[in-house]
Amino acid sequence: QNGIMAFPMNKWNTPDIWSRHEDDGLVNQEHQNVHFTEDDNAEYVYIRIHNRGTKPYTTKDKSVTLYWAKSSIGLSYDDWKNKCNSLDDFYLGGRIGYATLKNDILPGQSTIVKIVFRFENQDLENVINDENFDVCFLAVISDLEYKNEIDTNDYGLARVWDNNNIVQRNNVFV
Repeated sequence: QNGIMAFPMNKWNTPDIWSRHEDDGLVNQEHQNVHFTEDDNAEYVYIRIHNRGTKPYTTKDKSVTLYWAKSSIGLSYDDWKNKCNSLDDFYLGGRIGYATLKNDILPGQSTIVKIVFRFENQDLENVINDENFDVCFLAVISDLEYKNEIDTNDYGLARVWDNNNIVQRNNVFV
């Protein structure tokens, strides 16, 4: 059976999602915590997709959708899909975007996609003024027509532990 995301022990803190302040993530694959300024409202997020199976992974009509949520423990479907509102009316998460997979992935191989994470206008100002702002990322591989679906359990948590098509990177500071 094909497995296409991060290795099981790293499901909540995968090294297969990383953000960079500059568009250099194919060379520099070390994660940088997001940092937005008035002059720089974009971060570059990279997702590495593995084929851990024994057969080529066919990427025809497949995409990777990337979500963000303000750093927290136990992030739910509502957090990832921007269904929650904080007291200051600044949203706590949402869909960043998606990238289509272009080439099949051979067994033991991987590919990397990039998605730009950007804030503008009042949202950018809110992020800049929030000294505790940090994010977690969730990446989901799906058919193009289902690019907004997140497989969750009965508690609304993304099923990163038993779904090879979902991976998460938590940045939680206690």
